[in-house]
Amino acid sequence: MHHLHQVGNDVILYDILRSDLPVAKATVISTNPNTALGGQPLGRQFCEVVVNVVLKRDAMLPRPYADMEMMADTLSMSIAWPYKKMKMTRKASNPCRGIAKTITPGSVGRC
Repeated sequence: MHHLHQVGNDVILYDILRSDLPVAKATVISTNPNTALGGQPLGRQFCEVVVNVVLKRDAMLPRPYADMEMMADTLSMSIAWPYKKMKMTRKASNPCRGIAKTITPGSVGRC
């Protein structure tokens, strides 16, 4: 596993052909090389990400499958992306991130 791309980290995905062109913002959800996506295992060069923001709609996917061929098709979907074409923007932190929390007696440690 690539230590910089752990599950929960937010990353920027870069164009397959132009390494300086960001195409999406995503969150890493699996780094297990045996995870199958579109009927194909990720392998050691790819991880599974869920796309949060599409920046370049016409960017091609490195592994198209189902009805997803372009970045425009991937919003809120999980796709395989090569480690060498991504950069971390934020490390995984609190699993309750983004969830409103009211502290009441006995609620410590829960979302």
